[in-house]
Amino acid sequence: MSPEEIVPVVRRFLPESVFAQVDAEEQRDHNGEGASRLWVGLTLADDLDGGARQKTPTSGAAQSATATSPTDAQARLRRVMAEWRPQRDACAFELERVTGLSPVLIFLRWRGSPWVMFGPATRANVAVTARLTPAAVRLLDALVAAGIAPSRTVAVEWCIQRIAEREPELIQQLEALARERAVLKQRYGL
Repeated sequence: MSPEEIVPVVRRFLPESVFAQVDAEEQRDHNGEGASRLWVGLTLADDLDGGARQKTPTSGAAQSATATSPTDAQARLRRVMAEWRPQRDACAFELERVTGLSPVLIFLRWRGSPWVMFGPATRANVAVTARLTPAAVRLLDALVAAGIAPSRTVAVEWCIQRIAEREPELIQQLEALARERAVLKQRYGL
């Protein structure tokens, strides 16, 4: 997939009104053999400055934007990163699915500033080894065969992401249970 073909995928998640320019390139491993990851650079639209009002994806509320100092620019970048995180994650996952490249690294800049990592690399996370039942392996293979994920590894993460998206209360309950258990362990020396 060429960088020109990547732009429409990015635009489905990250609109031109906020992210004025998209740059993309495949980065090869240290041997120069095969593409090992995808680098995507997003340049923020200039009109986020000077009193322009921009609707945010999370609240839908219009917010005033005036930035004059480097500190204000950094604050603006942090705000955009926080507001557009779900769309960034969805974009990175879709790019991994359609290109087969992993990880997808998304960077952000505004007005010629240095590139800033737009959140962590999506797949440069913690490696986990697990033993799966034949039914679980069949599910992963079906996701790969259907083109939903390029590999079993990405299919596992896809499944976990779907659970986290659909069951946020479950995650909160499990975290609360873990905190209670830690308190009991500490209190009673378990």
